[in-house]
Amino acid sequence: IFFRFTHLPMWLSASIAVVVAFLSYQVRVWNGCPPGTHSASRLSFPRECTPCPLGTRRSVEEAHCEPCPEMTHPSHDRTACLPCPAGQYANQGDANCMLCPA
Repeated sequence: IFFRFTHLPMWLSASIAVVVAFLSYQVRVWNGCPPGTHSASRLSFPRECTPCPLGTRRSVEEAHCEPCPEMTHPSHDRTACLPCPAGQYANQGDANCMLCPA
């Protein structure tokens, strides 16, 4: 939502619009839990944050835990997807990399 503050100086109106946009982004992205965790219920207070499910990760920019893509696995803290070592592979959402078949 964009508001036009006609009774304020232009610089102040623009500053307010930037703050409103930033806060709306933060509310949309931040789910009340730190990166690598999520809350199964939006209604609980205080939030009960649990680690993202195996094979998924959640960074600061994401609202939900997302599966790691092929050839990657989640970091120990489940905040990022890391590439599989040479000679190993992972399907999307796998918790660990596996040795390639011989």
